Amino acid sequence: MFAYADETGTPERDLSGVAAYVFSDDGAKQFRHFYESNIHNRIPLNKNGVRLYHTSRCATGSREYEGMDDSERQQIIDLMVQCISQSATLGVAVLLPRAEYEKARDASPPVVECSGSPYSVCLVRCMNIICDWLDQKELGGGIDYVFEAGDRHQREANDFLRRISLSPELNKRYRMHEFSFMPKGPEVPQLFAPDLLAWEWQRAHVNASKPQRGEWRMTLKNLFDGTPHVPLYLTATSIGIQSMINKFYNLDGSMDQW
Repeated sequence: MFAYADETGTPERDLSGVAAYVFSDDGAKQFRHFYESNIHNRIPLNKNGVRLYHTSRCATGSREYEGMDDSERQQIIDLMVQCISQSATLGVAVLLPRAEYEKARDASPPVVECSGSPYSVCLVRCMNIICDWLDQKELGGGIDYVFEAGDRHQREANDFLRRISLSPELNKRYRMHEFSFMPKGPEVPQLFAPDLLAWEWQRAHVNASKPQRGEWRMTLKNLFDGTPHVPLYLTATSIGIQSMINKFYNLDGSMDQW
């Protein structure tokens, strides 16, 4: 199995999250084939001459997508939904509001120190959800975890995953075959899938908290209709539980904060 993950957050940094899609080997190949056949050539060239899918730019018509009309950009997103629905095994979206993180920090600073940054908390829970779901469905096999290279939390994620790799028990728990950080681009189009889920999930959060925006998007519903998804909001209690688990398995340590 392959798990491609991407982080998300609102511009005001009042929300942090991780989204991931799980593919079988055949599903990952099917995604690539559909993307290259139906989507890639619709993506405008960026300033570096590369066709790079970005949900935020495509949805809002910014940067290289600025010259496209709404219907063209929406068609790209609709095709991405179709691509995911036909190939992905599972989607996971985990969000942590800043207020809940600060509540945990105010109640017990050591708890936050052991749990890591909001990104770490969301990443761990995302991996737990994936493995629990696969166990429930009795789907065996190891997982190759793939993250976007150059992300601001790469150092933290690498440290966390390295500690897991050193523990036979945690290797088994998280089904870790290997993990890697790869640039988001046409060579690894599967990373575009969690990019879509991450952006749409945080956008839905913003729209729900600010109804005056008057924006109503159907992308999440269409994604959820096509593939099993597990969406989750974390709380201060979730952070406390994760802190205890990290401490038990010696996963706590020096990690980035918000």
